[in-house]
Amino acid sequence: MPDGSYQKQESEWEFARPMNFKRANFSCLAVQNFVYVFGGISSGSTGIEAHRPVMAAIPIERFMPASNEWEELRIIGVPRLAAFSWCKIDEGSIIVLGGSDGNLLSSDMMIINFKEEKVKHV
Repeated sequence: MPDGSYQKQESEWEFARPMNFKRANFSCLAVQNFVYVFGGISSGSTGIEAHRPVMAAIPIERFMPASNEWEELRIIGVPRLAAFSWCKIDEGSIIVLGGSDGNLLSSDMMIINFKEEKVKHV
Protein backbone atom coordinates (compact mmCIF):
# COMPACT_ATOMS: atom_id res chain seq x y z
CA MET A 1 0.00 0.00 0.00
CA PRO A 2 1.27 3.55 -0.69
CA ASP A 3 0.99 4.53 3.00
CA GLY A 4 3.29 1.70 4.11
CA SER A 5 0.53 -0.50 5.50
CA TYR A 6 -0.13 -3.92 4.13
CA GLN A 7 -3.11 -6.04 3.27
CA LYS A 8 -3.01 -9.76 3.90
CA GLN A 9 -3.40 -11.77 0.70
CA GLU A 10 -4.56 -15.34 0.74
CA SER A 11 -3.87 -17.89 -1.92
CA GLU A 12 -3.41 -21.60 -2.25
CA TRP A 13 -0.75 -23.68 -3.94
CA GLU A 14 -1.89 -26.18 -6.52
CA PHE A 15 0.12 -29.20 -7.53
CA ALA A 16 0.82 -29.41 -11.24
CA ARG A 17 1.79 -32.40 -13.32
CA PRO A 18 5.59 -32.99 -13.30
CA MET A 19 7.60 -32.37 -16.46
CA ASN A 20 7.81 -35.32 -18.85
CA PHE A 21 11.59 -35.41 -18.38
CA LYS A 22 13.44 -34.86 -15.13
CA ARG A 23 16.03 -32.14 -15.63
CA ALA A 24 18.32 -29.65 -13.90
CA ASN A 25 20.25 -26.59 -15.12
CA PHE A 26 17.53 -25.45 -17.53
CA SER A 27 15.86 -22.14 -18.41
CA CYS A 28 12.20 -21.44 -17.65
CA LEU A 29 9.98 -18.74 -19.14
CA ALA A 30 6.26 -17.94 -18.83
CA VAL A 31 4.66 -16.75 -22.09
CA GLN A 32 0.93 -16.14 -22.60
CA ASN A 33 -0.37 -18.70 -20.11
CA PHE A 34 2.26 -21.30 -20.99
CA VAL A 35 5.48 -22.23 -19.21
CA TYR A 36 8.43 -23.20 -21.39
CA VAL A 37 11.55 -25.03 -20.23
CA PHE A 38 14.67 -25.33 -22.38
CA GLY A 39 17.78 -27.45 -22.04
CA GLY A 40 19.32 -28.97 -19.00
CA ILE A 41 20.65 -32.29 -17.86
CA SER A 42 18.94 -35.53 -16.90
CA SER A 43 20.45 -38.56 -15.25
CA GLY A 44 21.80 -41.70 -16.85
CA SER A 45 19.58 -44.76 -16.77
CA THR A 46 19.80 -46.76 -13.53
CA GLY A 47 22.30 -48.12 -11.04
CA ILE A 48 25.72 -46.50 -11.13
CA GLU A 49 24.76 -44.68 -14.35
CA ALA A 50 21.89 -42.89 -12.54
CA HIS A 51 24.38 -40.31 -11.29
CA ARG A 52 25.98 -39.64 -14.67
CA PRO A 53 24.49 -36.47 -16.19
CA VAL A 54 23.30 -36.59 -19.79
CA MET A 55 21.66 -33.91 -21.91
CA ALA A 56 17.88 -33.77 -21.62
CA ALA A 57 16.47 -35.97 -24.40
CA ILE A 58 13.86 -33.41 -25.42
CA PRO A 59 15.29 -29.86 -25.29
CA ILE A 60 11.96 -28.00 -24.96
CA GLU A 61 8.76 -28.74 -23.09
CA ARG A 62 5.69 -26.53 -22.72
CA PHE A 63 3.30 -26.63 -19.76
CA MET A 64 -0.36 -25.82 -20.40
CA PRO A 65 -1.99 -24.88 -17.08
CA ALA A 66 -5.55 -25.09 -18.44
CA SER A 67 -5.15 -28.83 -19.10
CA ASN A 68 -2.37 -29.47 -16.53
CA GLU A 69 -0.33 -31.14 -19.29
CA TRP A 70 3.23 -30.93 -20.60
CA GLU A 71 3.97 -31.34 -24.28
CA GLU A 72 7.22 -31.77 -26.16
CA LEU A 73 7.98 -28.86 -28.44
CA ARG A 74 10.28 -29.59 -31.35
CA ILE A 75 11.93 -26.49 -32.80
CA ILE A 76 14.28 -27.29 -35.68
CA GLY A 77 17.86 -26.25 -34.98
CA VAL A 78 17.60 -26.10 -31.18
CA PRO A 79 20.58 -27.93 -29.66
CA ARG A 80 20.62 -30.04 -26.52
CA LEU A 81 22.52 -27.86 -24.01
CA ALA A 82 23.17 -27.41 -20.32
CA ALA A 83 25.24 -25.02 -18.20
CA PHE A 84 24.38 -22.07 -20.44
CA SER A 85 23.53 -18.48 -19.64
CA TRP A 86 20.21 -17.07 -20.77
CA CYS A 87 18.06 -13.98 -20.57
CA LYS A 88 14.54 -13.03 -21.63
CA ILE A 89 14.78 -10.49 -24.45
CA ASP A 90 11.13 -9.91 -25.33
CA GLU A 91 7.70 -11.47 -24.89
CA GLY A 92 8.29 -15.07 -25.89
CA SER A 93 12.02 -15.09 -26.66
CA ILE A 94 15.21 -15.87 -24.81
CA ILE A 95 18.82 -15.42 -25.81
CA VAL A 96 21.11 -18.35 -24.96
CA LEU A 97 24.85 -17.84 -24.58
CA GLY A 98 27.48 -20.56 -24.41
CA GLY A 99 26.80 -23.83 -22.66
CA SER A 100 27.87 -27.41 -23.08
CA ASP A 101 26.57 -30.31 -25.14
CA GLY A 102 28.07 -32.71 -22.62
CA ASN A 103 31.38 -32.97 -24.47
CA LEU A 104 32.38 -29.50 -25.62
CA LEU A 105 31.93 -25.98 -24.34
CA SER A 106 30.32 -23.53 -26.72
CA SER A 107 30.69 -19.81 -27.33
CA ASP A 108 27.62 -19.77 -29.59
CA MET A 109 24.70 -17.41 -29.17
CA MET A 110 21.12 -18.07 -30.27
CA ILE A 111 17.66 -16.60 -29.89
CA ILE A 112 14.82 -19.02 -29.24
CA ASN A 113 11.36 -17.65 -29.99
CA PHE A 114 8.83 -19.92 -28.28
CA LYS A 115 5.77 -18.12 -29.70
CA GLU A 116 6.91 -18.49 -33.32
CA GLU A 117 8.69 -21.81 -32.61
CA LYS A 118 11.91 -20.65 -34.28
CA VAL A 119 15.60 -20.47 -33.42
CA LYS A 120 18.05 -17.96 -34.84
CA HIS A 121 21.78 -18.53 -34.44
CA VAL A 122 23.59 -15.18 -34.15
